[in-house]
Amino acid sequence: MGKYHIETFDDLYADRAKSENDMNRLIEVRTKLQNKICRATPAEKETLREEKAGVTARIMELRKQLKMNKAIEERSVKIQEKIERILRRPAVIDTGRKRKSLCRIPKDADFTEKDGHTEYEVVGHFNPYGEEYLLNTVIRKLGYKFYEET
Repeated sequence: MGKYHIETFDDLYADRAKSENDMNRLIEVRTKLQNKICRATPAEKETLREEKAGVTARIMELRKQLKMNKAIEERSVKIQEKIERILRRPAVIDTGRKRKSLCRIPKDADFTEKDGHTEYEVVGHFNPYGEEYLLNTVIRKLGYKFYEET
């Protein structure tokens, strides 16, 4: 949803409402075209059918977009729950430092962190086919134990 500049749930819900309104309007237009096709002459029917096919294609795009919108909402809730669970976990080593809050991963997610005499280097990249999320990689490299709670 990055191409639509959706950053929050409010943006997601606004986009969903807009898509649903557009789809309902197009369904009404398609119904009117179907009624016109029934009453049209054979010559007019071809142009009306082509117009109806274009409207139907746009409706299909909007349905896919709505399906993706709902899937994003479901995944976002699950991710938020995992982040909250990670933040609640006890630290393996109490360094006495203040906990950092999670934020969006910057475009350049490469960083190093020094803990005592040990320096950790994290090289982050976005791999859509990867099996492990960046946050899980960081947790694993820092030596934390993370188990799924059921």
